[in-house]
Parts: sequence; C-alpha cells; structure tokens
Amino acid sequence: MAFKLPSFGTLGRPTALKRSSLFDGLPQFSWDDISDKEEIGRGSFGCVFTAKHRGGEPVVVKKLLRHHDRETRLFAKEARILNSLRYKHIVEMKAVCENPISMMLEYLYFDFAPFGLEGRVSSLQDYLDCIGAKEEVLSPFACLHNKIAEDTALGLNFLHERNIVHRDLKPANLLISNQHYCHQNIDEIQEAWEKEPVICKLVDFGESRAALQQTGTLCHTRTNNVDRGTVVFMAPELISCTGEPMSLEQLMACDVWALGMVIFILLNPDLEFSYQYELDQLPQKKFECLKAEIARRFSQCLLPTWSSKHSKLQATAWVELEAIFYESTRFCPKDRPSAGQVVQLFRDVKISPPCRDIPLSASQSTAIECNDKLVAIGATPLNENILNDATNSCAFLSVLITELFIVERCNVKPSSEAKKWNVLSSEIDDIILAMPSRFNPFREIKRLCDVSEAYAILGKAKITSQEFEFHEELITSHGVFSRDGREALVKAICALSTTSLVSNVAIYSCGHYIFVIGCHSNKYFLVETHPIPEELGGVGNGLIKVYPAEDLNSARHLCSWIWERLQLSGVKKHSLQSLLIVEKPDTVRLVLFAFFGGGGGWGHSLRIRYFVVWITVINNRSYNFCYSVTAQFYLLGKRNAQNMPPYNTVEQGKKRRDKLSEDGPKLSGKIVEL
Repeated sequence: MAFKLPSFGTLGRPTALKRSSLFDGLPQFSWDDISDKEEIGRGSFGCVFTAKHRGGEPVVVKKLLRHHDRETRLFAKEARILNSLRYKHIVEMKAVCENPISMMLEYLYFDFAPFGLEGRVSSLQDYLDCIGAKEEVLSPFACLHNKIAEDTALGLNFLHERNIVHRDLKPANLLISNQHYCHQNIDEIQEAWEKEPVICKLVDFGESRAALQQTGTLCHTRTNNVDRGTVVFMAPELISCTGEPMSLEQLMACDVWALGMVIFILLNPDLEFSYQYELDQLPQKKFECLKAEIARRFSQCLLPTWSSKHSKLQATAWVELEAIFYESTRFCPKDRPSAGQVVQLFRDVKISPPCRDIPLSASQSTAIECNDKLVAIGATPLNENILNDATNSCAFLSVLITELFIVERCNVKPSSEAKKWNVLSSEIDDIILAMPSRFNPFREIKRLCDVSEAYAILGKAKITSQEFEFHEELITSHGVFSRDGREALVKAICALSTTSLVSNVAIYSCGHYIFVIGCHSNKYFLVETHPIPEELGGVGNGLIKVYPAEDLNSARHLCSWIWERLQLSGVKKHSLQSLLIVEKPDTVRLVLFAFFGGGGGWGHSLRIRYFVVWITVINNRSYNFCYSVTAQFYLLGKRNAQNMPPYNTVEQGKKRRDKLSEDGPKLSGKIVEL
C-alpha cells in the first residue's frame, strides 16, 4: 500500500513572521550607516557593541543573533516600549534596523579621567567591578551611590506610573554617566559634581510587561530565563511561585524587591551579588541548587549577609540607604512601599529633623592656642607646662559637664528654652577653661584617662563631691561602625529619652574621643569639647547639638553625626565603644519597723535593734524597700511579718538584699546596725 503525502488544502504553506508589521511606526536606520563597531557584550540571543553612526555620533547597537519568532517579538516589544518612553532616567532608543534586526541606543559612560584615573564604564555592574574592592578609590565616589539608587527609583516609578514593570532590574541593566561634565574645565566639573555627579538610567526592557499584556505564564517564563546574576534579585514570591497568574501590582512589588537588592549591592560594593556569602558555601553551583538555597533563605525570612569591608561608609555616607533597603525588601509584598513611596523616602531622608548647633567659645585646644599666640608676639616665654592645658582631658570635662546637667546648676525655667541652652553653653565654656588648672596636678597630661579614672581623680582632688553611679549600656563586642554596633548605640540613646525636667545623661567613649550625650526636657543633646570643623556644624571650638526627642529619627540622626565625627577623626572601624549611664545616688525616705518581742504582737520590749538598707534611686524611680531586723525583714507598709523568714544577723540581711538585686532592680548601699 502506497503512502499518500498529506495535504492541508486551504491552510496553505506556513508563513514567516512579517517583520515590517513588528517595526511599523518606529524610527529606522540603515546598517550601512554604522561603522567602527566594537563588541562589548554577547549572550545567547544577541550581542552589543559600540559604533559610530554615519561616522560621527557614538552609539550603542544591540543586535539580535537568533531570529526565532519569540525572540524577534520580544526584541520588537522592547523597542516599542523604549520608543514610547522619554525620560531622564530611561535609556533613549534612537532607531531600529530590520536587516539585521538591531536597535540603536544612546551611548552612556562614566569617565574616570576628570578624577585623574584611567578608564570608562557604562553599567553599574562595571562601575562596581572597577572600584568596589578598592576602599581608597571608592571613598571619594561614595556620594554617587545615594544618587544612583535615587535615580533608579525615579526611573522605576516612571515605568510603574505608566503600568509597565521592568522584571529584570539589576546592576547590569543600569547605565551610569557623567558625560554632562567629563569634558569640561575644572571649574565646570566642580560645579556639575556638586549639583549632579552622576546620572543613572534603566535599560534592557526585554523582559518587561505592560498592562495590556498577558501575565498568565509569567512565572514560568521568568524563572526559566534567569541566570545566576538575576535569580538573586528575584522577589520571594517569584522564587516560590507555582505558575499562577500575577497581577500588575504584584509584579510591581517584585520590581521594588529588586530595587532593594540593587541598593544592597550599592551598600556592599565589594560583593558581586546579593546572597553571595550564602551561595559561595554551596558545593554545587548549578542553577537549581542556587535557586533552592535562595528559596530556603526566603522561607526563613533571611536577608543577605552584609560585608564589613565598607562599614565606615555604611555608617556615614550611606546610612540613609540602609533604611530604604530594609523597607524595600520586606518579605510580604503588601508590606513593601510602591516605587513612588520609595522616591518619597529618598526625599524624606534629605530633610533632617530640626537640630540646633550651639558652638562653644572654647575647646580642649584653646589654652594651647592662646599660649602659642602670646609666645609668637613675645608676651610670654615658651613654656611646656601650661597651667590650664586641656589636652587629653575629655574624660574629666565629660564628668564635670555631666554633673552640670544632673545637679541642675543651671536652673532656668523651661519656657526660656533659648536662654537655658545659652547659659549651659556659657557654663560649659567655664568648665573647659578653668577646670584643667585644678585637676592637671593630679594627672599625666600626655595620657588619656578613662571615665572611671577621671572620676576618681576629680574626687581625690575634691573638685567634685558628687557621688555618681556608672552603668554600661552598650553590652556588645561589635565595632563602632558595624551594623550591630550601630543599632546598639541607637537603641541605647533612645533609652535616654525623657519628657521630665530631670536629665538622663551618659558619657560616650570610642577611641580617643569621649563626650556627653543625654536627654533633657524632651531634647536629645550632645556636648563635644574637641575642636569641631564647619562640615560638622562647628566653628573650630567645642559644640553642643540639640535634637527634638519627639522626632523618631532624632536619635538616629544624632548617631549619624557621631559616626561621621569618628570617621573624619580616623577612628578605626573595629574600635569598641562605651556608653556609661550616669546616675546620682539619692537616699530615699526610710521607714523603720520594729518587731517587739513578747508573744509576736505589737507590744513592748526593753531592747530594739535595727538593720537598715539605704536604697538608691534608680532611673529616677525609688524602690521603697528597707530591712528592719530584730527578727524580721519587712516591706514598707507590711505590718504582718509572720510569712517572712527571719534575718537575725547583718550577713543574712545582706544575702536578702543581694537576692532582691538578682530578681529585680539593683539595690546598693549598706546594712548598718543602729
């Protein structure tokens, strides 16, 4: 039996995809007009190269290598999306070519030549690869990271407002440029650098989705087309999806997560991608293994591990980026801000809470500076021993300034807010100028004393008769610039907040720097007696900074000032820090109870012995305990002691006191026999 070739009659022959219908209405260019082509990237579907258009204008050309229908449609879709978008932070598409299928884009690059360095880069990925591992090179460019992140958020918000999602946001798809000033003279470069040091633009819209496009097969498409560099930027809901259709709003939330991961890389520029530490531990580097590990981390709501290499910059120049990163990477999509809200976050962080800077008239260097001027004009002979030399005296000055706040020598009515701080600054100036001559005979000027040493010396010199208690608030071994160290400091300073007229005061130490931090009348304050430069709000002398405690960000902004102060002073990133809460012991009302003998009732006795514990005020709260012993321990107001165990000796009374200290507030003082 012969086989007959099947015929489909009117169905006719399969037709090729009509390219003209895909590119109709788009600006066109001829392939013959492109010269000096230089390939800069290649993938499985296409290649990218720089070229010159008609012998002059430098451009970027993206050429499709595989002309399958799906790839061609995606290419045409990207061209149409780009052609419809004209925005400062979206790359400009100039034209398309049908043979070969290609797209002409504007050529963007960041040139290092104006800064005395060689090289050009185009993408954020190339930029980070170039300088991310070199701290000495990265530091001068640290300010760019905030601008790049904000530009990315602006570009993403522009897309979302037009119901377009990017779906492949990552450093390789962000272009950076300084072409607006890189060829100018030095004055113009300086001016442009201060106004707009870099411009960032979004590129590569091949995976984008718009409102009119189907999203039913999105998850399958998205996860099958990612490589190692993309999966780490995918939102948890994409990693764990089962192929269910996703709404445009859900896809936008995925874009915001990817934006957060881009910010993470800007905060950790020495890392190649987020979750690098976690994925580098895997024995298998296959895609499915990487994806499974990411999914496992997501199931435990674990964000990527931070690098400590650039912890100083994380604490200072990039501190605002950290908060936006955490907001953008909330694991529940509904909890994430929209792209527009992220843009607003960038605007909000630029608005600092109202901070009053009160420059002092003196600093620890004033005495030496005045003496040097007198020596220069011959008014005094050169003398190494300057009576009021305040060198290395910050611990002593901090204790005395703390005393000033705690005992409230400056008793100004709260309504006179400005006057109060002006009087305080005047008294602090007096301490800086006058007190060193009194405590210098009791110390080695060339040696920096810690707070406890300074307090003991001041007591020995009878400069202060106040009795203080010091409690360490920062129980941490993390460096001052580490994330854990920074969070511990913010938490500790928040704990100082008070709305009462009684000051909560602490002494902060890190490296060679010791200064006073506290809260008084709902105002955080910081007193630094070292010379403070203009860039930190000073005029070359000491400084008082005052923040409103009712602003939730005030404590963090105060800490940011501390971190910037320490960074500019050369404090090493692994340096430890201390925050000593200073309290003034105060004897509270003592009520003595006697247990009279004779039948266990309230009667008469010929001999009464009392043992009393003097209790201190802790955090301005008095604990009304006392020991009263002939046979019994009493709580104030308790008349029936039959259920209380007897304490017949002073030692037993001490044991009871120590037991209470373990179970509740710390009790100090001594048991005495009356």
